[in-house]
Amino acid sequence: MKKLIPVVIAVGLILFAPVLSLADVFNGDFSNGLDGWTTVGDVTVNPSGQAVLRTSGLYSGYPDTTLFQTTNLPVGSFQVEFDYLIGNDGTDDKGGSYIDPSTTGDISDNLMVYLEKDSGNPREIARIYSSGLYSGGSLTHISISVDNLPADYNWIFFNLKDQDDGFFTKVTLDDIQITQNTPGPAPVPEPGTMLLLGSGLAGLAGWGRKKIGK
Repeated sequence: MKKLIPVVIAVGLILFAPVLSLADVFNGDFSNGLDGWTTVGDVTVNPSGQAVLRTSGLYSGYPDTTLFQTTNLPVGSFQVEFDYLIGNDGTDDKGGSYIDPSTTGDISDNLMVYLEKDSGNPREIARIYSSGLYSGGSLTHISISVDNLPADYNWIFFNLKDQDDGFFTKVTLDDIQITQNTPGPAPVPEPGTMLLLGSGLAGLAGWGRKKIGK
């Protein structure tokens, strides 16, 4: 009978253990181009299979370049993770009359990441500024903690804002994923599952008694 104890424990762990869930970010690695994503402005996929967002210039009619999709965002606490590279990519149609934002209080081009409901209510979770020329080097990984997100948030946006800073700005994105790090309570097994479990354990117990009788 003692031999049955590990079996019973293993079955219980399988049935009742909480599971970390991965939200449905479709094509977050852009292996299928921009399939599943909606874009506004200058958004492409480079030969390395990464999304590239680029500001279109101050007077282009596209003040923001945006990449977004609807997804199943977890309720509660989770991580938004992705790889990125951002930098200035030449002077824009302002004519290169660049004024350093740090000395004037102006805002430089930046990538804003936010979550949103169908009804609006955007919740910004990150804002990343350019720190120099676009280097074309390796991407930086970032993991953003999101806490206490209410229900009904089902959009994720990557919005490259074109500010009056005199530069085009370029952003590369890859490997976008959302991982829940605070799982909810383990689901209660359905009656049918409990019946099967009970029958199975009863059968194992009977088999154990027969072995002992022999």
